Amino acid sequence: MAQAGSDGATIEVSHENGIVTVAVQGRITPPVGDEVVRRGLETLRSTGARALLHDFRRARIMETTLQLIRRIRFATDIGVPADARVALLCSVRTPDLDFFESLAQSHGVQYRTFTDGAAALEWLRAAGPAPTAPPPAAP
Repeated sequence: MAQAGSDGATIEVSHENGIVTVAVQGRITPPVGDEVVRRGLETLRSTGARALLHDFRRARIMETTLQLIRRIRFATDIGVPADARVALLCSVRTPDLDFFESLAQSHGVQYRTFTDGAAALEWLRAAGPAPTAPPPAAP
């Protein structure tokens, strides 16, 4: 479902084949970034998925390195499931995005940045399906 975020960005969240996708179009400012993280993690938990794709190919990140550091703290405070993988799909890798990837990994998040959508999906699918509850014990 597409919803307008703050600052005029459009945020669309979907879930298909075990992967939650949060696609953003427009400017990603700190409030938009927080909303992207919040919606993605809420959908990840509510669906039981183990893979989260942030698709920023039609977005422009308007955050400083310090704001990106704060974003990791925000995400880990909300709670990124330990078995979840998070991928960022962007048009161009930048030093800030490489730093963000390293920072996320140092906080225990399975996180990678990609410019190739097929490679991102392949890596996310390697997380495997969400675990299912074991069958009830026989009486």
